[in-house]
Amino acid sequence: MYTPTDAEKKAVKGRGFLANSQGGGFSARIITVNGVITHEQARTIAEAAEKFGNGEVAFTTRLTVELPGVKYEDIEAFTEFIGKAVWRHLLGQACKGYCLNS
Repeated sequence: MYTPTDAEKKAVKGRGFLANSQGGGFSARIITVNGVITHEQARTIAEAAEKFGNGEVAFTTRLTVELPGVKYEDIEAFTEFIGKAVWRHLLGQACKGYCLNS
C-alpha cells in the first residue's frame, strides 16, 4: 500500500478524509442533514464500505458517517462512486467532506 506524504494527507483531510492512526488508510467522512439518510443512501454507503473501505460504517456524535479503511489510491474512485450516487462534494464551503444534495 502506498504511504502518502504529509502534504498529501493534509490535502485529502480538507476533502473529508482523515488518516487512520491504526491499520493505515483513511476514514471518509460523509456529512448528513441532521443525521438522516434514505435507504438508497444507506445502501450506497454500505456498498462503498465494502468496495473501498474495511466494510465498517460508523456514525459520529456530530451526525456524520465515517467509512474507515479507504486506501489513499482509492480516494478518487471513492469520491466518484459516492458522487454518482446521491452525494456531492462541496469544496471551499462550510461543508467539508461529502454532503447530501439538497
